[in-house]
Parts: sequence; C-alpha cells; structure tokens
Amino acid sequence: MLGCMTPPALTITSTRIDDIPLLIGTLIQMGVPELYDREVKDHGHHEGLSGGWLLTVWLTFILSQGDHAKSHVQEWVMRHREVLEKLIQQPIAERDLNDDRLGSVLKRLSHRERWEAFETALCSGRSTCMKSKMIHWSGPGCGWIAQRRRVTTALKRRG
Repeated sequence: MLGCMTPPALTITSTRIDDIPLLIGTLIQMGVPELYDREVKDHGHHEGLSGGWLLTVWLTFILSQGDHAKSHVQEWVMRHREVLEKLIQQPIAERDLNDDRLGSVLKRLSHRERWEAFETALCSGRSTCMKSKMIHWSGPGCGWIAQRRRVTTALKRRG
C-alpha cells in the first residue's frame, strides 16, 4: 500500500552557540593561533591541539563566560565540542584543554621574552592594540583577568 509507509524518524539537535563563532573568528583574524605557534612554540613532546589553538579556545571561553578559572574550561569545551571543532577545523580531544595543558600555555607565556615576542607580533601594525607591562603570574589562572580586559578592549575598538 502506497499511503501506509511510515517516514523515517527525524532527530533534531539544538545547540546554543551564543558568541562563540564571533570570538573564535575575531581571534583567528587577529592571528592568535599562528602567532602563538610561531613566537611561543610548544615544547617538543606536545600532542593534540597546538598551543595557539589551546590559547584561542581558552580566550574564547574567558571572553564568552567571563570566567578565567582553568578548572571550568574542559567541561565547557566538551559541551561545545561540535561547534568548536567546526570553527577551528580540527578535532578536539577531551584531554586537549585540561588543567595541565592550559597551565603549560600559561607557563610558556609567562617567560618575558616569549610574551614580548608574542605581544609584539600580535600588535605589529595595529593601532588598536594596547601594549602593557609584563604580567607576572603568581598562581593558576592569575593574570588572565588583565589579559581579558586588554583583549576585550582590543575587540571593542575593532567592532
């Protein structure tokens, strides 16, 4: 019988993406992933997402959620994994944005020469970038508040 066929089940999944595409796009446009990977570099045994992509996703979390705590990033990334992978065009493993990995990015950025090279590359030719004095990291996640303010100011001036 022609009229008795049951249509296949349709599954609809809805995911809130909020400001994630805008933030990722802006950070990519600013060159954050490439500049970190070029100026700061990962240590020789690093696997998974590069430090530049870790920093980009982490800054997206900080700016989107208004939270600089490393301990909340991994859970947030796993909730938004599908959209993040599509935006950065790379797979994200659960271990990629754990506390240890994020701590490694912070530690590498806390070296004065690396930070200054990264900041100089990020700000070269940009009148909207506001250089600051070196931030001294005194504990897990410390200093990112100042970074967030500076990045937020740079983003607002571009908009």
